[in-house]
Amino acid sequence: MRWQQSLEEKLIPALQTAAVNVTKYVQSVGLDFLNGDVLVVTSTWPPNEVRAAVRAAVQETGRAVRPDVEHWPVHIRRPHSYPFTPHAVIAPRALIPTLRPEAMPVFDIPLVTLMELRSSEQRIREMGADFDYVVTFAAGGTSAVNRWSWLYWDSLPRMHPVDVPAALESFAQCYHLFPGLGWSKTDREADQFLEWLGQRPEPTRVFIFDTGTKGNGPRTAYNVLVERIERADDFRPSVIKIVGLVDGNDPDQQEGVHWIRRPNGRPVKIEIRYVYVDRVLSEDCQAIMGYGTNRKLGYLLPLRNNAVVRLLDEEGQVVHVLATTALASAFHGLMTNEPREAMPEIAQRLTPERERAMVETILGIAKNDENIRLHEAWAWGLIDDRVYRGERRGIERRYRLALERYPRDRWDFEKKEFVDAR
Repeated sequence: MRWQQSLEEKLIPALQTAAVNVTKYVQSVGLDFLNGDVLVVTSTWPPNEVRAAVRAAVQETGRAVRPDVEHWPVHIRRPHSYPFTPHAVIAPRALIPTLRPEAMPVFDIPLVTLMELRSSEQRIREMGADFDYVVTFAAGGTSAVNRWSWLYWDSLPRMHPVDVPAALESFAQCYHLFPGLGWSKTDREADQFLEWLGQRPEPTRVFIFDTGTKGNGPRTAYNVLVERIERADDFRPSVIKIVGLVDGNDPDQQEGVHWIRRPNGRPVKIEIRYVYVDRVLSEDCQAIMGYGTNRKLGYLLPLRNNAVVRLLDEEGQVVHVLATTALASAFHGLMTNEPREAMPEIAQRLTPERERAMVETILGIAKNDENIRLHEAWAWGLIDDRVYRGERRGIERRYRLALERYPRDRWDFEKKEFVDAR
């Protein structure tokens, strides 16, 4: 999709600048090729006159950058609501795949590994149930906080649809997702996290969790907190518990309860614990599931990717095959839905022919999606006939080869990279 990347690189910076110059509430500007318009996301709903000014500025800039294109429709909306609060900008480019759109990676996951991770996450959720706030950091905790907050939200009593937006916004204040500490190799992320902590009411109980292999995230959080507490009388939280979900051992994984004193002598209780699993699947797969792939753009939410997930029994036999255009959503389902008993007759029906038919269906959906984007860009006037015809031929060729080569790319959990599985 080089045509799309080229258009975004040429147009988005100018369009973003034009919109931001109108109002500080503009979070992001992108080209929505599925709907054929410029998508402007604002942190709050602006007044009519501000929205009109944003549209006018974007349209004027679009015509200045591309005088050959007269029509510049603009759609303004607020960010999608989630049952957690993301403390970073979510760029519209986070909606594109992290791999090529025709890629069809394969993930062979032992069922016992999946169930162990599910039970461990349940244990951690129970640890944090009585705390005022639950905090995690991207990219390790992104997958879990997305699932956990939705689980608790879905368990609430049903309410009138009119009351849902306000209730969801209030609920999201309990769950918080911050950029990884040290992402920028500066104190910026730590300062952002500590500033938020300083605004909590006193006393406050905060539960922090992160995932990984060695537990660097939990230890970094502990060190950041200790440094701030020891020099801040006004540090408000009184109890903090840090839990790391890890799949490796490290001498620095020291558990314990620590009483850290403020300069005025008042103590803050910090407890640090580790929960061990055979494999943190969300950590292994995050590059493909789309978590934290580009820190500069602040990607925090799942990106869309095709994939095939095969669940294996203790003998390595496939007991379930799932082909999807959204791996992150599929993984969410595997981690939250009720597990099904794998019956021998079901395993016998999971033939290579059936799997290939599923892959062909998913590739067909992805190809249709790409063709729609291309056609909308052409109808909009952003690409000419020559580019349109060439890209259409390229799409047909790429998807044909993707099906012929399947299953070429299988994720190796030991090497943490793709290997040729054919």
